[in-house]
Order: sequence, then structure tokens, then C-alpha cells
Amino acid sequence: MQQEICLDFHKCEQENCIKIHPKDKQYEYARAMKKYQIKKQCPEGSHCNNQNICLYLHPGEILCIFCENDHCNRDICILTHIDQIPSISTEALSVQDKMEKSNYIKERGNQFFQEGKYKEALEQYTQAIQLFPRESKFFTNRAVCYKKMKDWKMVFLDAQQAIEIDNNLKARYYKVLAIIETSKDSPNCDIFYQCITELQNISNEEQNNHVPGLQLISQDIRKVQDLIRIKQLYNEHFEENSMYQTLLKIYLQRRIRDCKIIEFLNSRLNSTQPYIQKELSEPYNCIITLEKFRDPVISQAGFTYEKQEIYKHFQQNGATDPFTRSKISQTTIPNKQLQDAILAHNQRIKQLRQLDYSHITFD
Repeated sequence: MQQEICLDFHKCEQENCIKIHPKDKQYEYARAMKKYQIKKQCPEGSHCNNQNICLYLHPGEILCIFCENDHCNRDICILTHIDQIPSISTEALSVQDKMEKSNYIKERGNQFFQEGKYKEALEQYTQAIQLFPRESKFFTNRAVCYKKMKDWKMVFLDAQQAIEIDNNLKARYYKVLAIIETSKDSPNCDIFYQCITELQNISNEEQNNHVPGLQLISQDIRKVQDLIRIKQLYNEHFEENSMYQTLLKIYLQRRIRDCKIIEFLNSRLNSTQPYIQKELSEPYNCIITLEKFRDPVISQAGFTYEKQEIYKHFQQNGATDPFTRSKISQTTIPNKQLQDAILAHNQRIKQLRQLDYSHITFD
């Protein structure tokens, strides 16, 4: 399976997007693969102003993909040939020769990897892939380099390439780790349960086939289980707060003044573990909607309301304060200080959610 290009990269702002973008190291190779798949001439030809991102062919263009046909017609071939690669001998190579040369290049990469020179190792594995792209181990080795460099999107892509060739266990293992790492900020735990199932399947197959290098799967499964527990803790906390907030809103809107019920709901909203900053804290909520302020304004009575709601109140009930019922002017003043405090509060919540599982890594 070829590496997929993000066609909406101008607007793509998702940190977890696993597709290739122009800033990524593999973009040119992925774009060449896409061009070869489409095989259409650009209607603007050599006058195309976007040749660096265009997915169509241009006059005289040679793609950075190695041609495996030793007897192709070079006059019409749009792929790179062996004698166009300076670091490789220009003599005609058979498939066996290509395999031997690519394995030699791979061994050089292994040497760099053992020395901790991951960038140099990555370059060697890339050369081996260009020379003989049908060997899954080359993609798996390069995926390990990207893993050491914490480039999880590239780990996923190279692991997927290796899986498409021969579905080897190591590639499946690295793909799962990449999915976990790129999905850490997702509140949905389903994907982590799927990853645990796949890790268990890989572990069972590893025991039957005695594949080296997969001895840490049981530890990884425990890490994912820890990650799920943290996610569930947060989700339960925020869902519980949301439920009590909704009930309190219903009681107040219906003018039900049961002090015991309202006291209970308020106590549940105010109870939380000390290390979690409460998201639905009372000072940041409008007393009309009981929802977090988006555009807070101050009335003449000195109370803060959501701007849209206070003017809706004026239209329905006249120039009175919703809380005191006293007559006031309909002029309001933006509460900039509260708005800034809410933004800072939201940032703290985001940081807390990230910090609690930052120690769970798979590199």
C-alpha cells in the first residue's frame, strides 16, 4: 500500500493526521508514487505554477521511483533507472544483484543504527528501498529509525508498507504502537481496546513463530491498559459534572426551589479530586444558562451574564435584572477580565489532561 498524501493539507490542522504533508520527509517520494498511479499529463504543462505540489506529470519529468524493468523503453519511461543513481553501480543488475546490493546497503544502515546514528541509518534504509522495494524488512528497519526519532506518522506509514508486502509481525507491532502514540489525545477509548486485541494476537503468533524482538508486548499491553484507566477517569469526571450541571439547569429553569436537591447537585459539581482542575466551576458559568461563558457582559446591577442571553431576557421581560428583578438600564459592559480568566482556565484543563499520561510512552 503506497503512502497516502493529504490532499487538504492547506487546511489540515489535525496533529493526529497520519497522511503525508509537504513538510514531511517522505512527501516527494509519496507524491511521485501518486503521480505514477494517476499517470495524467498536467493540462498546464510546463507553465504550471504549482509543480512542487501538482500531482500530474509535466514535460520531461522523471519520477524518483526505481524502475524494475531492465528492458524498458527509456524514451517513454518516466521512472528513475539504476544508472541515474550515483551511489549505485551503473552496470545492469539482475533481480538477484539488486537483492544483494540492497541487503549490503541495509547492513550499513544496521551498523549506523547500532551506533545510535539514526538519521544516517534512515538514509541507508531509504537507498535499499529505492533499489529493491519488495523487501518488507527494509521498511520495518526504517520504521524503527522513525520510532527512535519519535516520528510516529512515518512509523505508521512504513509499517503499513511492510504489512502490504508480507504481513510480518514486527510491522504489525510497530503499526499498533504508532496508532497508540498518535491517538493519545483522543477521548475515545475504543481505539485503545482494539490495539490491545491486536497486541494480544501478535503475542500469540510470536509464541508460535518465535519472532525475535517482540518480547515487550506484555509490557505494552499493560501500558495501554493504564492509558485507558486514565482516560476513563477523566471521561467519567467530566461526564458526571455535565450530568449534574444539566439537572441543576432543569430545576432552576422550572423554578423548582427544592433546597435539598439544589444543594446536593451543587455539592456534586463542587466535589472533585484535588489534582483535577474542575472544568465546570461556578465563576465561569452564566447563572441564566449554567453553561460556560463565551461572551460575558456586566449588567447595571453588577452581575455578569452571557451577552446573548441577557438581551434575550430584556426582549422577553423588559429592562430588569434576571437575578435581582430590579429595573436596570439595558446597557452592558464586556467583562474582559473574566473572558481572559476563562481562556487561561481552559488552557490549564488541556495541560492537565496531557500531563497525566505523559509518562506512558512506547519508544
